Amino acid sequence: MWKKRETPPTLVVETKPKRRKSAKRKTRKTLAVMLVALAFLAARVSFVTYASFTSGQATITGVTLSTAASFGSDPQSGDVVINEILPDPVGADDAAKPNGEWIELYNRSDSVVDVTGWYLYDAIDSHALPIKGGRTNTGGTQIQAHGFLVVYRAGDSNFSLNQDAGGDTVRLYNGSISTGNLIDSHTYIGPVPEGKSIARIPDGTGPWVDPIPTPGEPNRLESDVIPVSPSAQLTLSADQKHISFVVDHVGNFKSLSYQLSYDTSTVPQGVFGKADIIGDSYSSGDILLGTCSTGGTCVFHQGVKNFNLEVNLIDSLNQTITIKTSL
Repeated sequence: MWKKRETPPTLVVETKPKRRKSAKRKTRKTLAVMLVALAFLAARVSFVTYASFTSGQATITGVTLSTAASFGSDPQSGDVVINEILPDPVGADDAAKPNGEWIELYNRSDSVVDVTGWYLYDAIDSHALPIKGGRTNTGGTQIQAHGFLVVYRAGDSNFSLNQDAGGDTVRLYNGSISTGNLIDSHTYIGPVPEGKSIARIPDGTGPWVDPIPTPGEPNRLESDVIPVSPSAQLTLSADQKHISFVVDHVGNFKSLSYQLSYDTSTVPQGVFGKADIIGDSYSSGDILLGTCSTGGTCVFHQGVKNFNLEVNLIDSLNQTITIKTSL
């Protein structure tokens, strides 16, 4: 008899698909690299944000950052100048601020300048006026970019603008006279009317005139301008191989002669000269501090210092006025 054959049961094994471990690991590595790159870029952006730029902008990988101000720059020669002087105030010369004698400084640069530790001197080296917050118009020692700082005599018995002697010199140093450098100076001669200042117009660069006193504000003229006396200023080149001078407000004179003396590491030296005057200002041009042979070989003096200039101005009546300045 035919017998039905039973089929043995089939064993079914359920299998799960294998995970693509390599792809997941690759994704994780990619994310890690991206995070590192983003952190690096953030560090670069942070660095640039606090840097100082001449142009005010920097571009990194297509991202442009603008800076509103410049940080970390040191004052350069000529950044801070003497801008206005009140040598004969109404009332006591050494009165408490805002009265008494004062000197206004002007910051010509695009950055804030801190004049902590700077000094003002008159014509005598021992007459020092330290610049500190207690005697300024702002109560501090920082001068904003293209801003002003007024320094008052404020009771100081040492420093004095010697109006009774017919003029004086004001000098600005970035330290004491023994340790600092001369930043700017101005010499005026002849009495200045009481309550009148002498000032640069425009601020920081212009010639010295007799304006309305404007401590801490832009200088401006009255309708009637009183001419100021001639003044001279010396400028030493950075390599100390040349010196020059400018004499301003000399339009009423026809000629000048000058004598320049200075010390060196060996013996004192002197330079003499004369010139005709054309216009209201005279510039000497570069004066060599040394000697040159006919072949053009020059030997420069070493250790040059203590420059003293005496200028004799001659008018149409052959009358002479002498002005002096030093550096």
